[in-house]
Amino acid sequence: MRVLTATTVGPIRLRNRIATTAHTTLFADADGYPSARLIEYQAARARGGVGLIISSGVRVRPASDIPNRLSASRDECIPRFAELAERIRSEGARFFVQLSETGRVHGTLRNPPVSPSPIPWRPFAPMPHQLSTGEAATIVAEFGAAARRIAAAGADGIELQLGHGTLLQQFLSPASNHRRDRYGGSSQARLQFPREVLQAVRSSVPTGTALSLRISADEFVDDGLHVEDMLEIVADLVEGAPVDLLNVSHSAYTDSSDSLTTQVADMSYPAVPFRHFGARFRTAFPHIPVLIACRVDTLELAEQLVEQGAADLVGMTRAHIADPDIVRKHLDGNSGTIRHCIACNQGCLGNLERGVPITCTVNPGVGFEAETDRYRQLTARLPSGTDQVDSGESGPTSDLVLVVGAGPAGLEAAIECRLAGLRVLVVERELEAGGQLRLASSVRGRELWRRAVDDQLDLARSLGVDIDFGTSCSATTVIRTSPASVVLATGSREAELAPLAGVRHLDIEEAVRSLPALREQPAVLVEDELGGWPAVALASDLCAAGVDVRLVTSNDQLAPLVTLYSKFGLLDRLRKGRARVHLMRKVEAGPNGLSLVDVVSGDREPIPEVGTVITAQARTADDTLAQDLRDAGYAGDIHLVGDALAPRTALEAIADGRAVAGLVVARSISAHGSPT
Repeated sequence: MRVLTATTVGPIRLRNRIATTAHTTLFADADGYPSARLIEYQAARARGGVGLIISSGVRVRPASDIPNRLSASRDECIPRFAELAERIRSEGARFFVQLSETGRVHGTLRNPPVSPSPIPWRPFAPMPHQLSTGEAATIVAEFGAAARRIAAAGADGIELQLGHGTLLQQFLSPASNHRRDRYGGSSQARLQFPREVLQAVRSSVPTGTALSLRISADEFVDDGLHVEDMLEIVADLVEGAPVDLLNVSHSAYTDSSDSLTTQVADMSYPAVPFRHFGARFRTAFPHIPVLIACRVDTLELAEQLVEQGAADLVGMTRAHIADPDIVRKHLDGNSGTIRHCIACNQGCLGNLERGVPITCTVNPGVGFEAETDRYRQLTARLPSGTDQVDSGESGPTSDLVLVVGAGPAGLEAAIECRLAGLRVLVVERELEAGGQLRLASSVRGRELWRRAVDDQLDLARSLGVDIDFGTSCSATTVIRTSPASVVLATGSREAELAPLAGVRHLDIEEAVRSLPALREQPAVLVEDELGGWPAVALASDLCAAGVDVRLVTSNDQLAPLVTLYSKFGLLDRLRKGRARVHLMRKVEAGPNGLSLVDVVSGDREPIPEVGTVITAQARTADDTLAQDLRDAGYAGDIHLVGDALAPRTALEAIADGRAVAGLVVARSISAHGSPT
């Protein structure tokens, strides 16, 4: 593959063309310096084979420092960045540090957000402080000082963030810069502050340090910057301060339906939806390598981008959060064991919005790389059970792990137990794996859930996990099989729906199974009492089919558990489908038909004739088998995982499966003695 051949970026030689681009992890320490956790996280990606690692955005101003976000605003950062750079290089990759100020997007208790003009990034956001020319000059100097520190730490390159709605882009864009001084009023004046910063950074680092620009080719904002504007801006900038790499992205930090939501495009978008921007800049600047990213989920896609002339380097950031060993697995002939990113954005962006470090739905080990390595080394020395298992055999099978349920939690537990050398039998009553995820993948825009299930199933089979489909499991079956441990991944049940006279009333599971017929209905009411994806994804699907959709929730906002990055796109799809949304309402039936009831005032509003109501409500754990085993006097280990423990999302289910496997393995070590 050409994408795996060596290349150069200015003075820096890369072993291949695969990069992980800047992304916030919240793994930095309280001072904003690289922590041991962050170093291990990035080292794992370097060890897995990527050619270039670009740090998350690093603050340059003491006034904008936030705990657990990287900062180069003080000299004390140098030793820690040096340790990170050396560790990455020791694994064969190269390391760039992105310098970035978020401007109006973030502030602190004592330091408000700042911007070229007093314009909030979205309605209800804090009003930013308008920078004076003197304050802007100070920030220019702070960028230069931060660049000197990073160069002193031994980074191979520095990337300057001019995109994604950050401070430099705020100065560039007529949508956010309404000044009438040397920093605004014309396109050239708006360019002045970014030009000064670029020149300060370029002059602050030695010639052996590469310099990259990250830009947004299009803000996707009506009065903002578009690709023709950015082509002119980049030409002007690189004429005054040559750069070695153009990292071409898109979007701004605004609530425009096409902007923020596309920055980290979720599974509702096709793969690599903005590849055309890379080709435009590669044609305009043939002497500068171009990097593009966004939904590059596989090496095959990365290869296409290079072969088709859309890019010289390819960012596969979320793909390497999901599996840090993509390149190494491919080179070793183990591509079939890759765990693919499914662009659900739950563990990465969802966690960041809650202010906690990232994780990953398909890789719960994110942020625990050192612990995972030690665990793998320990379990690699356990004796391996390789005999095939017959679920009907009699007699004790002291090293057997019986997993009941082949949903995401059960499969993950099975995989981890098998990786540790234990014999594993999975029993699944359905004819295929995946449980609720397999069902969810039939909803338009949620199809990639199937990939998560298929990856688990492929890996389990490659490891020799025995799976019996179409097989029910009772307490008698468990006792007869006599496993060392039982993992119950039996899922959850829909709670009984309150009756609604005169209409067809479906729960979410019934509705998804009936999707083809529902898409033919003239009108459907969807009631959401969960706040996550199930109801709104179904509503979006029906809107796309031309159904007249009413979306009702007793909450004061729609889909509060859906990450903001995805919600803007979701709202746009609902808007285009002419869905009607009713907040702080509940559905009730009366003698004259259905009504929407205001949860505050109690006022009632009749609903025009609707033939079908779909209600998304909390499910209940299906732990019946656990109780049956206890009633039968079963004395072995019983572990509930996933929805059988407590109905939540796929993220928690897969993490549950991996965690419980650790307990099962620990029991095996205790029973057989610790490996030497």
